[in-house]
Amino acid sequence: IFIPKDYFPSPPEQCTSIENYWLHELSPPRQQLLDVIDNIRKNYIYEEHEKEFVQFSHLSNEQISQITGLNIDSAALAAQRQYGEPIQWLGTPKRQKEFIEQLQNNDAQALQGGRFLHVSGYCDKGRALQWLFSQYQKQYPNAEFTSVAIGDSQNDVAMLETADIALLIRSPVHQLPA
Repeated sequence: IFIPKDYFPSPPEQCTSIENYWLHELSPPRQQLLDVIDNIRKNYIYEEHEKEFVQFSHLSNEQISQITGLNIDSAALAAQRQYGEPIQWLGTPKRQKEFIEQLQNNDAQALQGGRFLHVSGYCDKGRALQWLFSQYQKQYPNAEFTSVAIGDSQNDVAMLETADIALLIRSPVHQLPA
């Protein structure tokens, strides 16, 4: 979570200073997750099934644009990730379940988004919302706050369940989350 340094009256808890922002890290850096994925690929016979999944980190901006529908500039921004790794799953559901189990055995997790499987540490949007909400309460103890979350996919569920008000929006490419 990146918070502009002048946003709150005092520095939020558990943050480090990065340029003009306070940073609260909920997940290990992307490179650590890429190392986990590479180890799984090598040690769990995914090299024999190279076409089971495609990682953003292995794609050009043009390829990201093709699979996401983003224009090339937006695809270039989507490729610049500090945390997490989107994966386009192409294999069977059984192999996907096995892959997710291997991630969990290596201190990572995968959350299904609208179109991609998102590999991260043990964090989700619900935990992020809880932490950020608590910072508002600590910074402004005499104020009342209401959290509002908007989502359209499975990786939004924890955030939607955490929020005081949850709004579901329809996606043109997938069904609403359960």
